[in-house]
Amino acid sequence: MTNERSGRERPLMAIQVGAISFADEGIPRVLDIFQERAGINALIYAVYTYTRGTGGRQIPGHSLPDHGKQEYDEFFGGNYATTHPQYYRKTAIKDFEAPDEATRGTDWLDAVLPEAQKRNIDVYAWAVERVGAHVPGAPLLMQRDVFGRPNGSPCYANPDYRYWMLGLMEDYAKSYPIAGIQWGSERRGPFESTILGSVPYCFCEFCLANGRAAGIDVERARQGYEALYTFARSTRGGARPRDGYYVQFWRILFRYPEILQWEKLWFDQQQALHKGIYGTVKAADRNKTVGWHVWHQISFSPYLRAEWDFAALRRYSDWIKPVLYNNCAGSRYHDHLAGWHRSAFADSDPEKTYRFMYDVLGIDEAPY
Repeated sequence: MTNERSGRERPLMAIQVGAISFADEGIPRVLDIFQERAGINALIYAVYTYTRGTGGRQIPGHSLPDHGKQEYDEFFGGNYATTHPQYYRKTAIKDFEAPDEATRGTDWLDAVLPEAQKRNIDVYAWAVERVGAHVPGAPLLMQRDVFGRPNGSPCYANPDYRYWMLGLMEDYAKSYPIAGIQWGSERRGPFESTILGSVPYCFCEFCLANGRAAGIDVERARQGYEALYTFARSTRGGARPRDGYYVQFWRILFRYPEILQWEKLWFDQQQALHKGIYGTVKAADRNKTVGWHVWHQISFSPYLRAEWDFAALRRYSDWIKPVLYNNCAGSRYHDHLAGWHRSAFADSDPEKTYRFMYDVLGIDEAPY
């Protein structure tokens, strides 16, 4: 990576951090510890987040860290910087600054930047894609499931959501002397989500219009996902199809090829937002870099890995940060494979298939 201030090439050695750390322990102390103990030259600051794991002290029920305040915080999430209204004229979402008591009243991005610059630390604004239920207008953004109900996650085809995210990226890029942006989406499409037990999505008016424009029979797609959902629910109830679970799974896919067409539409819409963010930041300041937080699920889902093709992603990326948390190779992979064994793989058991999955994914871990 090129250091914006010096023009020299240097590796990007960064650490994630939320505003609560600065509020609890002080900005200079946190930055000094980061440099002394971790040797970082960059911060990936969770300036926009609704996830307690990235923005709170700790998830309730988990051990508190051995530093900072020893109590769980009241966490809501939102924008831990100033929301400049000129960038949000095209969206109905206007009020989303974080109301958390511990951090309220401070623009933490503005406060961190001068202290980081003193230490030659680059700051990247990290947006963790979620929407808080307390945000006014949030229900307008939500995906609609196969039965027409909002499902709690924003739709990539929804203009209000796209304009909100693009406005947020432009705001950070133009309002602050940051080194760049990291944006992250931890969501899978409707195909694997349905297999793992979720109600299929998204069938909102915008996705239906985009599907028709792409030549997809949207009613057949809806019928296919209803059939896949019925299959996934029945297998969890122990109802074995006449020809077995795996055969019935493929029978549904052959009968409704629109299922995978709908999955591709969803993923293409997600990536269209990535491309829009990249272009927005570069238009604001071509020297600012754009990177992606890539969800750990691609480590153990061959279906997600097939979609997240890094060779394609590089066309609209300056760098990527694939998630490598320690529990991805343990409990989360274990739960993911167990989910498939409650549906399409229910004829067998995980102890027999985990080795095959390791082979196709190119990894080698402990026994299931």
